[in-house]
Amino acid sequence: SIDRKVGSQLMPDTSPGVSRSSQLDSETHPHVDDTPSSNEHHRPTPLPAQLQGRATNKTFQSMTYVPGLTPKIAGILQSKVPEGTVITSTMSRSPPPPNERSSVVYRLGCKGCEAKYIGATVQKTEKRFSKHRSDVRNGILATALSRHTLSSTGNHEFDFEDFDIIGTEKVRKKLMLLEAALIKQERNRINIQEEFAAIDNCYNNLLLNLNNH
Repeated sequence: SIDRKVGSQLMPDTSPGVSRSSQLDSETHPHVDDTPSSNEHHRPTPLPAQLQGRATNKTFQSMTYVPGLTPKIAGILQSKVPEGTVITSTMSRSPPPPNERSSVVYRLGCKGCEAKYIGATVQKTEKRFSKHRSDVRNGILATALSRHTLSSTGNHEFDFEDFDIIGTEKVRKKLMLLEAALIKQERNRINIQEEFAAIDNCYNNLLLNLNNH
């Protein structure tokens, strides 16, 4: 009877559908599930070889586009940060007529001399120019433009038909900074000091150096 019990314990299980290997696996590894884990389908994609072992943190910094200034700054940054990307962009679609544009920096020229007046407005330029004309007509010395026109001898009217849009910026504070930067770059400006005081003194030398090249 002892031999019979031992013999029965050593006999393989011949139950249909159950193999000896699966029976041994379940006996030796009772908690192992050989079903593929669902997590295997969500493994993160490895980094390309050229990026492995290299810091990939990116930072983004925007700045107002100043014609003549921003491209030079972008060139300096590109030379100092070879692995960085410096992108300058401007609007590609056709802008409205100059006298209907708003949130711009404009430049007016005097008909009697080389004087230039630079101003900024969040209104349409047409409306802002109407205010300039009104100041001159009524003898109001509110801006350097009206002071130049009324205080100079000869014909020193400004040409409100032939003017330049030299900058655009939707954010009012940035528009004021843009105006100040462009005033400082203009050699023939008549703008008074208070009109470009928004630019910090630390930028003075940079602006002057760029303006001289």
